[in-house]
This record gives sequence, structure tokens and C-alpha cells, in this order.
Amino acid sequence: MRTRGFTLVELLVVIAIIGVLIALLLPAVQQAREAARRMSCSNNLKQIGLGLHNYHDTFGEMPPCSVAPEDGDPAGGKHGTTGWVFLLPFIEQSSFHDRISQASNNFNLNFWLGSGAAAPIRNAVDELSVESYWCPSSPLARFKTQNSRQIQQIDYVFVAGANNHSRRDRKAESNSHFSDGGVFRQQLGVSFRDITDGTSNTFCIGEQSGHTRSGNNNTFDARAHPNSGWYMGSKNYTRPTGADDSWGAGGEDDRCYNVTTIRQGINTKVIGGNWAKAPRCNTPVQSAHPGGSLVIVSDASVRFMPETTTLSIVKSLANRDDGNPVQFP
Repeated sequence: MRTRGFTLVELLVVIAIIGVLIALLLPAVQQAREAARRMSCSNNLKQIGLGLHNYHDTFGEMPPCSVAPEDGDPAGGKHGTTGWVFLLPFIEQSSFHDRISQASNNFNLNFWLGSGAAAPIRNAVDELSVESYWCPSSPLARFKTQNSRQIQQIDYVFVAGANNHSRRDRKAESNSHFSDGGVFRQQLGVSFRDITDGTSNTFCIGEQSGHTRSGNNNTFDARAHPNSGWYMGSKNYTRPTGADDSWGAGGEDDRCYNVTTIRQGINTKVIGGNWAKAPRCNTPVQSAHPGGSLVIVSDASVRFMPETTTLSIVKSLANRDDGNPVQFP
């Protein structure tokens, strides 16, 4: 008795059908995975937003973007620490905060982790990470090596305002601008009553989770913390007075770390100039998510801001008190 098997043609037809089905299914699977990653990123930002409100409930103000030690301190004239560190106890990371505090002598050491004086901090944070500070969609490096230590990078950035705030727009390195008109300020905290445009009309943290391209179409990492992860802030402990003063007028360092001033649109992939490269003060708010970027609003909500949002609206949403409150798109 003869048993009938598959012919070669039948087998090839079945393989072709399976291939077509896989080709149809794969984009849907990828979209589902990205949707899950975006939801996880949103949850991270929601936790950070709630942590900011808990911090405000405790101290009556938001943390400053960074606090640089004055000349009388052991680290006077050196890079201070950032609000990301001060936020740790309010996102269930008290042990990490205490470890950094002890290693830095209560934050009185240089937070440039490449310096010899910063060795205790560098050793304390080696390979340690806060999952809430990473975007699951990000293709960017999660750690960078600093003096043989693995230092966590961060996919989110404090927003200091926008460069159109006429009373609070300061000159900084390489023709960049450092605003003092947003929710996160150097050395000073902002209370909710200072956000006169409305907490629901002002965003305070954005993503920096995707690659950026230069004018030559070269891909690079444009996050605002190239040297020492999310630990290091500015050197400036004095503050400018008068319109258009330079943050570096006293011979200080007017670069920006872990903070940006809005000068270009959301998800701008080709940056406008050297002022948009790290560690200048106008690094882009952009994400690995298609179509826009997640941001934290000052009322602790998380919104997805489309990349089609006009730049003027993005700038108005970044300023806390420019007298031009606009609603999120």
C-alpha cells in the first residue's frame, strides 16, 4: 500500500504562507512590545513625579537641579550634586541616598567622578542603579566607565525653562542659554506657588532616551550628563543678576549637567548647533518612543507630548511664570 506524502511544491507553498503570516504579525508584535515599554517608562516617570510631590510636602519646595558647594566648603569651586540624588529617599531609595551621603561626607566632595577626590563616591556607586531612572525603550548605554567604575546613566532630564523667558534667560557656554524661568533652578527650590502659570500647564522633566543626529547625520548620545551620570551638577554657587548675565561671569563653569533649557522642538533629531551638545545647556528633549516624548507635569501627571507640538507651545509649557499659560496638546 502506497502512503502519500507532501510534494516539494506543497511544502514550499506552506513555507511561503507561514512567511507571509510572520511578516504580517511581526510589526504588530513590535508595536505591542513598544507599547509595553512606553507604559513602563510612563510608570517610572509617574513614580518620579510622586516623589517630587513628596519632597515638596516635606521641604515646601522642589529640589534644585543642582547644589554647588561654596568656597568655604571642602569642595568649594567643584561640581555639586543634583536633585536626582536628593530625590532618592522619596522614591524608596533611602539606602542608596545614605550610601552616597556617607561617601561624599554629606555631599561635601567633588561630584565630578573622574577626580581623585571623588574616589569614595565613585566606589560607592559602582554598578549600582535606580531602575526608575531608565527608559526601557532606550538604546543608549546604561553605564559608562569612569576610572574603571561603572556609572549609571539616566534617560530623563530636569527642565530649567525655555530660552524665551526675557527676564531669566542667561548666556552660557558655546552660545547656549541657561534659563532660570522653569521649575528646576540652580541652588534654589521652587514652590508650587511660584508656578503661577499653573502646575498643570508646566512640565518639569523630559526624556533624553533616544539617539540624536548631527548635521552630518552622525548618530550620537546627546544626554545632558556625559561625565558622571546623574550625580553631577553645576559648579556655580553664585547666581547672575540682571538680564542676560553670564553664569560664568565670575570665572565659574557655565556648562550644564543633568538640566536643559528648551530651545528646540520635541524629538528634534538633528540638533541646531554646538549649543545643543552635551554638556551645553540646550540638549534636546527627545525619546526612543515614536512620535513624541513623555514628560512629567508639575502636578505629578505624565503626558505624552507629540513631536508635532509647535516650539512656541513647548517653550510656554517649560516656563513656570511667563504669563502665557497654555494647555497641553
